[in-house]
Amino acid sequence: MVIPYNYNNNYYNYIIDFVDYNSKILYEIKPLSNINDDKVKAKTKYAKKWGKLNGYKFIFITDKW
Repeated sequence: MVIPYNYNNNYYNYIIDFVDYNSKILYEIKPLSNINDDKVKAKTKYAKKWGKLNGYKFIFITDKW
């Protein structure tokens, strides 16, 4: 699944790591150390917004899972 997002006034495509279409869950896999990265935050914002509009939940999977 691809979700467009804006970062530093440029548009990009965010490719979700894993989508569970049956349960309507978007999964993003990142090391915990990357969670606070500005680009990751932008992707997360747009993924959560898309999820809310389309009935999907967004979940991070980190090395602290």
